[in-house]
Amino acid sequence: PKLERKLGNEDFVELKKERSKDILGPSDPKTVRVRHIASDIIRGIQELFPADGLGDDDAKQGKAAVRSQTGHLDDLQWEVIVIRDNRANACSLGGGKIVVFTGLLNFLETDAEIAAVIAHEAAHAVARHSMELAMLTPPILNELLPFSRRTELEADLIGMMILAAAGFDPRVAPEIHQKRESTVLDDYIGSHPSCKKRSQVLSRGDAMKEAMELYYKQVCSGKGANRRFPYGGKISDTLMSK
Repeated sequence: PKLERKLGNEDFVELKKERSKDILGPSDPKTVRVRHIASDIIRGIQELFPADGLGDDDAKQGKAAVRSQTGHLDDLQWEVIVIRDNRANACSLGGGKIVVFTGLLNFLETDAEIAAVIAHEAAHAVARHSMELAMLTPPILNELLPFSRRTELEADLIGMMILAAAGFDPRVAPEIHQKRESTVLDDYIGSHPSCKKRSQVLSRGDAMKEAMELYYKQVCSGKGANRRFPYGGKISDTLMSK
C-alpha cells in the first residue's frame, strides 16, 4: 500500500503541476458539487469495507476474506479535483486520487450519474488496479494510463455496489453506458469494453439484485442520497484539500 500511495501521489503532483491553470478552485460550484457527491461515495466505501472489524454474520458470509484484501483503504487520503477539459471523462490514480473533467459534468445531468462515475473510479482504488497496472508497465508520469477491459468491468461491478451503499439508485449505472452508446466518446475506444457490454453486465440479474437490495436497505435506514439537498452534507477534510 505504501508504494501504491507513493506512486499515486507522485503522478497526482505531476498532473496538478502540468494542468495547474485548468484546475478549478475549491470554491468553484462544479468542484463543490463533485466533492459533495464524492463524500457520499467515500461514505459508501466505508460502509462496505468498515475498518472497525467484522461481526459473526459478516464472517459467515465470507466478508472477512474480502476485508483482508481491502486493508489498504484504511486512512486512505482521498482527493478529488475537477479539471477544465472538454473530454467527457474521469480517471483514477493510485492512492485514492480522482480527476473529473468538466466535459463529463456537461455530459451528465444528475448527481446520481456523476456519483456512478466517481464510484467507478473509486472502485479502481478499492481493487488496487493502479498497482496491478504498475506491475505490468513501468509507471510513466504525466500520462493517465488506460486500464484493461477486465479491470474496467471489475470496477463497474464494484462501483455499482459502492453507489448503492452510498444511497444512490444503482440502476443509473447501466443507464449511463446506454447514454454513452449514443454519443461519440473517443476516450473509451480500445481501452474499455463496449458500452453495450458494460450495460449488459451491470443489468444482469445477480449483480443488479444485490445492488438493489443494498440500496433499499440504505434508503430504509435513512441513508438514501435523496435525503439531502443537492449540495448539502459535510465535506471531509481530505476532499477539501487542493
